[in-house]
Amino acid sequence: MTEQTLQFHNTLYIDIKRFTALWAFSEAVFGGMLHIIKVPFSGLFLSGAATVFISLIGRYSENKKEILHSTLIVILVKAVVSPYSSFSSYFAVAIQGLMGYLLFNNIKNIKLASTLLGFFSETFSAIQKILVLTILFGFTLWEAIDSFTHFIFNQIGVERYFYPFSLSIFSIMFYIAIHMIAGIFIGSKVIKIPEWIESRTDIVYPLYSSMYYKKDAFKLNLKKKKKRWWKRPSGIIVISFSMLYMVLSFFSKELGPSKSFEILMMLIRSVIITVIWFSVISPFIEKKFSKFLEKNKFEHASEVNKIIVMFPSIKRLINYAWFMSQGYLGIFRIIKFLSDTVALLLSVEIEEEKDLHRNWIEEDG
Repeated sequence: MTEQTLQFHNTLYIDIKRFTALWAFSEAVFGGMLHIIKVPFSGLFLSGAATVFISLIGRYSENKKEILHSTLIVILVKAVVSPYSSFSSYFAVAIQGLMGYLLFNNIKNIKLASTLLGFFSETFSAIQKILVLTILFGFTLWEAIDSFTHFIFNQIGVERYFYPFSLSIFSIMFYIAIHMIAGIFIGSKVIKIPEWIESRTDIVYPLYSSMYYKKDAFKLNLKKKKKRWWKRPSGIIVISFSMLYMVLSFFSKELGPSKSFEILMMLIRSVIITVIWFSVISPFIEKKFSKFLEKNKFEHASEVNKIIVMFPSIKRLINYAWFMSQGYLGIFRIIKFLSDTVALLLSVEIEEEKDLHRNWIEEDG
């Protein structure tokens, strides 16, 4: 690709290494890009991306064990590019890859296998987040949400219309349902990707100024340390809700001071679990996991490097898609951006930039 033009192809590049590189990029970098443009349910899109790339590997690989091999490479690339990723994120990649292998190795119907993979990946992602909240705060969190909801309903005189409505159960089921539906939709559409790429004439731009292609829309800090739960949006919301609930319980006979004590115990519990996790359990797991990573990094160094050198080109293509979507607003821009991103990454030549990948990682890190 020259500085003056960006050449597009309306054909799907069938290359297992390419699919693996795109999966690795989505796990190590793309989440940060989605965070920058404030895309809600970013985990849903990342699980969707994993579904797409695993399904493509499963569809076009003669030996389905290629999925397991790609899973290992993705984990290694993620460790190199984004070393402060949480252990749970590596675990999620491993589970998705294992499930992809089991499905595509045992189910000959590609559409069914990819649909089940999408359903499983998205459902697992949703349940994982809910389990973390439950382990951290206990069932007291969900009970407090329900108690607070009925307190509000009672204050505005509509309690009798909603009893025994549970906002916590409704929220959990709604959250899981969104992921399930998205997983089924994405998985069922993967088989149509080749035909969809052929029909995407709207992304065939014969000539564009290189300023759009090279301009950096996403300046990332790839090596930024992972945030503790209380610094994340979900943690801030839980703490804010807990404080409000505690204050109300002191002044409300309906809630009572005992509720305030329960919330205080819930917060103390979360602090204790956090301290135990980060001071005892996490270091032990990370030590064992690090030995596994170091051993495999050495054995697969060449493959990992060949994927990382693709990252600058992949990032510029995504930057290009983002700038080309600027004529759209809100959710329509997000849809346009994600749609074009997938189409471009699967149909445009991705260059290997061996002299730039180290600088790219250092600058973004």
